[in-house]
Amino acid sequence: VVKKYIQPRPTRGPHWMCELTIMDESRPDGLQVLLFMKREEELPRVRATGDVIRLHRVKVTMFQGNLQLQRGPAPAFLLFQPPHPPPSVDEVRPYQQWPSKKADTEAGNYTLTKDDKTAVLRLSAWGLTSLSAPPDPAAAGPGGKGPEEFAKRLSEAV
Repeated sequence: VVKKYIQPRPTRGPHWMCELTIMDESRPDGLQVLLFMKREEELPRVRATGDVIRLHRVKVTMFQGNLQLQRGPAPAFLLFQPPHPPPSVDEVRPYQQWPSKKADTEAGNYTLTKDDKTAVLRLSAWGLTSLSAPPDPAAAGPGGKGPEEFAKRLSEAV
């Protein structure tokens, strides 16, 4: 779930960058993601906080003691907007994707299964509740799920 975002902007060099903070149940405080690509259209254009992003072919690494994501070969993403009211699972579709070779994700380089669509609906509902609730300081405490659980879940999804 997108917690914060800055839309794509040019760097001082030849690339474009986008900054996101993403979260899920295992990491409600979020994880910062910096994406660098050669062209602006290769980066996500988040519509709103609470959108769900699915990242493909990224690496979870540590940098100065913090988790971060780095692009791997041929990175990709799908962006979903929380539906109001929630549709049936079959109606779940991304509003943006990269690579955008084909309009239908079912025919693209990745799949969007019924389980994936169910996860989008679940994360959308969780994100709406979490983003409107005050932060829970105990979530990252000894009994909470920390960075290791988030990295594990994220690497399983990639």
